[in-house]
Amino acid sequence: MANLTLSIDDRLLRSARLAAQERETTLTGLVRDFLSQFADEQAHKNAVLAGELEHCFKKNTVRIGNRTWTREDLHERR
Repeated sequence: MANLTLSIDDRLLRSARLAAQERETTLTGLVRDFLSQFADEQAHKNAVLAGELEHCFKKNTVRIGNRTWTREDLHERR
């Protein structure tokens, strides 16, 4: 397990320690739980967005006709 060093305001540190004590955990446990929940929420948001994007790709198809492109057509020099 990795260690993390943070620089935070003294008042914030005291407040966070009290919050951890009220929840019968440590400050480390409080931060670990917060970061875990944050990472899970971000992963969920990313999965939802990816699903919406895939839905858009499937729903919105564009047909350009029977034209087939050759390498020469795409890289034609003028």
